[in-house]
Amino acid sequence: MKNLLCYVLFIIIFITTGCFKNTVTKIGDEGPAGKIQTIVPNADCPTKEARPIFSWMEFKTNREDVKYRFVIVEMKDNQDARSAIENNEKLANEKDIEKTSIELPTIASDLKPNSIYAFQISAYGKTSGKIYSKSDVVLFETLDSSLPDESQNYICCEVNLLRKPLINWKSAYGDPETNGKETSYLASKGTIQMTGNHIGGDCVYQILDNKIKKDNNYQISFFAKPLPKETDYVRFLFIAYNGSLPTNGSHPEITDNKVVIGESEDIESDEWNRYFLPVWKAPNDFAKLAVLVVTNENTIGGVYAIGSISNICLQQIDD
Repeated sequence: MKNLLCYVLFIIIFITTGCFKNTVTKIGDEGPAGKIQTIVPNADCPTKEARPIFSWMEFKTNREDVKYRFVIVEMKDNQDARSAIENNEKLANEKDIEKTSIELPTIASDLKPNSIYAFQISAYGKTSGKIYSKSDVVLFETLDSSLPDESQNYICCEVNLLRKPLINWKSAYGDPETNGKETSYLASKGTIQMTGNHIGGDCVYQILDNKIKKDNNYQISFFAKPLPKETDYVRFLFIAYNGSLPTNGSHPEITDNKVVIGESEDIESDEWNRYFLPVWKAPNDFAKLAVLVVTNENTIGGVYAIGSISNICLQQIDD
């Protein structure tokens, strides 16, 4: 557990120092079926493997059989994905791939731990050589191989108690906005934009398929960024509850049936970053989870913070 906590501290420092930049990931020349969908690795789930396996969904066209091209580069500081894949030295540039997966080719050196890499898959005609589709440029992080296996499970949120599609988040009160077209790779599951202060604002909630159980330990992680307007920060508050929430736009009163799981720091960076809340021990069973935006209690009435949140993860921590 000590190693895991050290890693969590490292990842927060690593991300918030600007190593994970908000990047443009849309790249053109889409085929008739759209972009190739990659599977692993990805930004949500770092890898400890020095020679990982890369996989993607099959691309189909009725014109001719296709082959795939795989390109991987190492990212530099403060560099966007498009620039990296086009200009950086290629660690590997494999063509004529007929399967939908490839292990890091032997021409490439082992991936370095605690680094960021970018890769892209292209599909082209087996006979014509015409490019039918390209995937987004996918960024992923490499971890230190000495970390315990469970640390990767937690960082990757392999058992998320929340359902990921945005449609599963409902408005409890206020007027939150969902956006399924966010281009940042750190917000690949779409975003929820909310406004609030210490009195009220917007709130979304989700009914849990697997309820929070009394005396079990849980942790929340998420990606977020503020949208500066009236304040230069945003803060997200997470509540476990039973029953219902008020519908008049006021934040709920904390009771035995409505308890705070955790509250983020003042999020000030204007780029997408990942945040982890401290581990929380459930004092009771709870069926629902709510997310709302708050500000400092001394904020002037009528002043609101605005922020976007994405890829929310609620997972049980055994240790």
